[in-house]
This record gives sequence, structure tokens and C-alpha cells, in this order.
Amino acid sequence: MKKALSYSGLIFFSCNLLANDSYSFLRKKDTLLISAKNCNQLYAEVRNLAAWRLARNEAPIGDIKLKRSRAGCSAELKNVAPIFTEKFHGANAKGPNCWNTTLVLNEIIPAKRFSSGEEMTFWMESPLCQKVLETDLKAGDIGAIRLVRPDGSLKESHGFIHVSPNLVFHKPGPGASEAYQFDNRQEMLKGFTTLDKAFNIQIDYYRCQKLSDYLKNKNAAQLSAYRRLDKAVTDVECDAESRIFIHQPNNAWLKTNILILEKLIENEVQYALKENSDEIFLWHSLMVRLNSLKTQALIDSR
Repeated sequence: MKKALSYSGLIFFSCNLLANDSYSFLRKKDTLLISAKNCNQLYAEVRNLAAWRLARNEAPIGDIKLKRSRAGCSAELKNVAPIFTEKFHGANAKGPNCWNTTLVLNEIIPAKRFSSGEEMTFWMESPLCQKVLETDLKAGDIGAIRLVRPDGSLKESHGFIHVSPNLVFHKPGPGASEAYQFDNRQEMLKGFTTLDKAFNIQIDYYRCQKLSDYLKNKNAAQLSAYRRLDKAVTDVECDAESRIFIHQPNNAWLKTNILILEKLIENEVQYALKENSDEIFLWHSLMVRLNSLKTQALIDSR
């Protein structure tokens, strides 16, 4: 039986959440440990995690110290791996899913909650993201596993964060028992590419910029209305997130705010279309976020 541990308001399990021939992860008090039989391989992997954290401008970067034992080596990831991955590996939450994890980690959207496949597609096709070849991947890039329908159209199946040729970071699904986790890349791909044998599988990779960086280059005056409603949507999302992790949803409040914001944003969308605005996608992004929030409200009510 797994024994649940409480940490920073989240729920974790004291068992290994990833065990394979290469790496295993274990939370010990407030520190996440990574271990492997091959010490050289482990050191290279931890250095890769530290480089990813540095690229995200997250300081400080801790010293990489390997502890040797008869079973191999281990290392602490506190102040080494990106903050989100170190903090949330092993955390359970009802609603947040694979697509949301990729978008939040890339700072495209602000809050942990359910994200639809449509939202994933919307952002990957937006000006924020560009396709990259598998041979050019960097830690933090997004992987999108898609089902290819008979007519050639695509359906989102799973999303993950590329860490290295050996590791990914993802949340397998929106279920309360499906935890954020580092995972063996090949095992994850095998699991999600054999779920539905009636379809062919396509995996696309993307490198995305933060939404805040994209907005820096835009005319602030022209985006004042968008920023005002973006803040309103963000406030609702962040309230929903806080309630997800303390298991106290407020569906009535969430649904009421979604309805109010939808009407306000619809008016702005019509105006932007009339003006032939170049940033119509920003207004659509708010509607896409609200649609995902609707599903989060449904999940909360179950």
C-alpha cells in the first residue's frame, strides 16, 4: 500500500514513481532524488536538468553532488531541476492534464487546470510556437502525440515535455490519481502510441515563447482592452487552481464568472473582426481558455 505524504499543500506518495533500467525518482522529505545504476549517465542527466533550469532563468543553481552506493548513484534535484518539475513531481490533482502541463511549463497560460485538446492545438498553431525537428530538440520543448484520422485530420492524444532522449515530464491524464511525473521516454511513447491501433500516430515537436515575451513587442495601447480581460480570466483560472489543490471547488462561482467573461470577450472579438485586427488570435485565446475552464467546472462537480 502506498503511503500518502503531505507537502506544501499537495499530495505525494512515498513509493518510487518511476522505476526502470535507467532512472528512478523518490521524494525524501522536501527533496526529490534521482538515482541510476550508471553514475556517468546520471551525472550527464542531472547536468541537463540544471542547464534547463538555467535556461528558464531560475536561480539559484545548486551544486551537482552524486552519492554513491552499491546500487549505483543518486543526486538531489532541489535547486537543480526546474522549479515546477521538482516541486510537482508526484503531485496529484483532479483536472490538470498533459496538455495543461506543457502549456503551463512553457508559460503560455498561467494556471494549472484542465486544458482541452482544442486548446493544445490552438496554441501550437499560434504565433508563439514553431515546429522543431526531433533531432533539434532542447529540454523544455513540447511533444504532441496525435491520432491521424482516415481523412488525414489530426486529433490530439497526449502532450509531454521533452527533457532528454531518456526522460520526459508529463501528467498522464486529468484523474486525481494521475500524478505529474518524470517518466521514461520510450515507455511513455509506447504507452500512448499503442492505445488505439485503429489510427496511425504522428508526433510533432514545438518550441514556444512565453506569452508575456510575445506581448512585449506589441503596442500596449492597442492591447489595453485585451490585457484587462486577460487579467480577469487569469484571476478566475488562478482561483480555480487554488481550489483544485485544496479540494474545495466552487462550481457556482466558476460558472457564473465564465458566463460573464464570455459575453464581454465575445463583444471584443466581434469588434476585432470588424477592425481586421492582427491580434484576433489573442481574443480567441481567451475564449479557448474559458472553454477549458468549463470542462474543469464539470470535473469539479463529479
